[in-house]
Amino acid sequence: AVIHEAEQIRQRYRKLAPQDALEEEKDYKTLVHTIEPTRLAAIFKTKFSADGMCKVGPAGLKEEQARAYFEVYGPNQITPCEKENKWKKLARMTFCGIFNLLLWACVAAMGG
Repeated sequence: AVIHEAEQIRQRYRKLAPQDALEEEKDYKTLVHTIEPTRLAAIFKTKFSADGMCKVGPAGLKEEQARAYFEVYGPNQITPCEKENKWKKLARMTFCGIFNLLLWACVAAMGG
């Protein structure tokens, strides 16, 4: 299921890449650091400012591009991981693991 989901995400990324992008440029997640900034800007239909810091002049996505990315990928936020119940964590830390089992075996042997 995870592999299928990852493939669906990869296909969505490929759809957003321009048609003239090379095959290895479409899979930008692994090669983005090897592509020249001007080519990268063309692939993602955006601009990088001259200073590289986006502090001067127009840079980034246009409103319609940002909206299209939002519709494909959803909001730009990190989903926090699910927290484990503290009582389950305490039980797991106390009773699970080979070292803990050996300690409990020693306690049981000494007590009996």
